[in-house]
Amino acid sequence: MPGVYTVSLTASNANGLTSTTSAQITVNPKPVANFSVSLNTGCQGAQVFDFQNQSTLFDSCVWDFGDGTTSNLLNPQHIYNIPGTFNVTLVVYNIQYGCSDILVKSGFITVNPSPSAIVSVNDSVTCDPLFNFQFSAQMQNANAWTWNFGDGTSSTQLNPSHTYPDTGYYHVSLILTSVNGCEDTILKNNYIHIKWNPIPIISSSGDSGCEPYYVSLITNYYSGANYTWNLGNGVVKNSSAVYYTYPDSGIYPVLLNVTYNNGCAQTQTAGPIVVFPRPSFTYSLANGMGCAPLPVQFTISTTSGPYTWNWDFGDGQTSNQFNPLHIYTQMGISQYT
Repeated sequence: MPGVYTVSLTASNANGLTSTTSAQITVNPKPVANFSVSLNTGCQGAQVFDFQNQSTLFDSCVWDFGDGTTSNLLNPQHIYNIPGTFNVTLVVYNIQYGCSDILVKSGFITVNPSPSAIVSVNDSVTCDPLFNFQFSAQMQNANAWTWNFGDGTSSTQLNPSHTYPDTGYYHVSLILTSVNGCEDTILKNNYIHIKWNPIPIISSSGDSGCEPYYVSLITNYYSGANYTWNLGNGVVKNSSAVYYTYPDSGIYPVLLNVTYNNGCAQTQTAGPIVVFPRPSFTYSLANGMGCAPLPVQFTISTTSGPYTWNWDFGDGQTSNQFNPLHIYTQMGISQYT
């Protein structure tokens, strides 16, 4: 029991003489260990446990949190990074008198496991703006989840699919919740990259005409892009603007391939360009000289073909017949075509 005690010693000899001496002994009170915590249950890696030292008659202490970590702070905070049930030990010291006390609270802290997941996607980089991304996650300790795709949309499906509205970089996050209410967020910064890959727009001066047929083909110019035009007749051009004359009749499908400096490519078609053969014919006339009124028979010495005809008889008269008969009523020399 603590207190101040007087100890006396009396000595006697054979002659009956005595002598007494005394001294005081001070017994100091022993420190008493005691503590509490803000709450006894929390989530792995997230919950902050606030420990309060309620001991008396001490001047230093050592905490053992039961997970392999310690502290000599008076009122420490601690986060458990592993789940389980933990014993907490507090040792308090009175260094001046060499006294100590120890308190062990068994099973004092319960830490619930936080959910976790491994996130994957079928492809994270693409040139296709319509690509269908298939997300998946291998989860543990999760019974609810929410995907955020980085474009303002989300999903609560386990393995969702998603199509993005535009090119660019997108952050993807997965928020997990366990049955005990523990949460974890997995964030994938710039996880999805949809590369810029515009579809070429082709403008053409025309798509049909007679041989030789001149055409201009123009698309948008982008610095660093490579252009390959296949004009449909074996001719290849390499620029954003093509000016070309088709020498022969035919039907020519035009194909344009553009490869951008980010590695993406687009193919676009134009036309086809239809080049018609020029009409080829000869003609003759009967009775090219005489008195007015002079009938003249014009005869084309080829088949009628897919042509239209326009005769000018040189006297102000015309005809669109194949082999017209024209009567000149006035004297003179007429130039006809």
